[in-house]
Amino acid sequence: MVSIPEDIISDILVRLPAKSIGRFRCVSKAWYKLLKGSEFVKMHLNHANEMNKFNITHHNFTEFHTIGYDPSSSTCSDLVSTVNCPLSSDDYRGYGFWGSCNGLVCLTCCDAREINPPSIVVIWNPCTNEYKKLPISPSEDSIHRVSPTVRFGLLVRYGFIYDYKMDDFKVVSLGIYNDKYLCEIHVYTLSSNSWRRLEDIHYDLHNHYVTPEFSRVPVNGALHWKAFREPRGKKTEVILSFNAEKEISEEIQMPSLFDGMYCTTLCVLKESLCLLGYVSLLWVELWELNDCGVKDSWTRIFNIDIQKLFGHVAHLTPLRSFENDEILFGMDRNNAFNVVLYDPVNDTTRAVEVHDGMKTFSYCLSVYKESLVSPNSGTYSRQAEIDEGIDSDSLLQEEGGS
Repeated sequence: MVSIPEDIISDILVRLPAKSIGRFRCVSKAWYKLLKGSEFVKMHLNHANEMNKFNITHHNFTEFHTIGYDPSSSTCSDLVSTVNCPLSSDDYRGYGFWGSCNGLVCLTCCDAREINPPSIVVIWNPCTNEYKKLPISPSEDSIHRVSPTVRFGLLVRYGFIYDYKMDDFKVVSLGIYNDKYLCEIHVYTLSSNSWRRLEDIHYDLHNHYVTPEFSRVPVNGALHWKAFREPRGKKTEVILSFNAEKEISEEIQMPSLFDGMYCTTLCVLKESLCLLGYVSLLWVELWELNDCGVKDSWTRIFNIDIQKLFGHVAHLTPLRSFENDEILFGMDRNNAFNVVLYDPVNDTTRAVEVHDGMKTFSYCLSVYKESLVSPNSGTYSRQAEIDEGIDSDSLLQEEGGS
């Protein structure tokens, strides 16, 4: 191996799974430096994006379940991997999932030892189990500084996004005041490890607090939520957009595509913002937004008779669409979690994988890609150190050694 140039070694290793690379960091100090370097980490992430492999994820209050999917063969891994969430212990409870970017996941949890505790925000890499605990959001902190009447009328929700222009991860905190049509916005940047307050906006997201996790995906550098505009007579439902680079909020008009029979939710397919409309679990339509600045710029992608096509299912969840227009769905069917490919051109389906005994829930289902990207904390769960066969603190000391 000594005679092999480093660029060829990199070209070979970049094709390996993230967990394998984590173990190979133990081969030598030179390999540790190479495989920890930012250039190699970016190469590995770019290769993963080119291969378009991803994981289907589901979580409960303590565990994070993943199923690998390979688009080149349209197959799922028949094994369900289980990873303990960071800070998993009896001292913490109520995990919430707020999206993923470049292999990092944004989670919240609460300290079970406190009464009405603020949410703790964590940026975590499930592959390496490295995590970073963020400072408490100012909106969370203000909950404990106001009267009980206001305290229980304030909700805080989050968004997670990567700012490509600044080459930085950002967490958006929305402090939503009940019945006030007021939302205070704070932005955390990973490079500064601090929060900044932006201008307040006059929207109400209270009635849309339960947002499916598969909709928490950035589109063209922006996050989106369903919201109600400040009322002037009759309240109006809109789509609220937050641009990560400009750090401004914009409004997208809600299309008049569905009547009152439909329940609607946002989702992201082929890097486009889409609106999914359900009539119970009998009928579903999907519309794609073509141009944010054009009124009624929506195109219908498909409409499905659910029972005719899938049978009796629960929690039908669109996960990913592909270049051949096929769409990957997750669903509960026959007391098991099913992954199904849907061809909207021919209106046909093909079962990909059935995981007996694994049930999911659409609000707890999303996708993410494996990566070596670090939240820059140097904090690992003990299990990650055991898996790599070496103490992470020792590795960090070796990196700076001779």
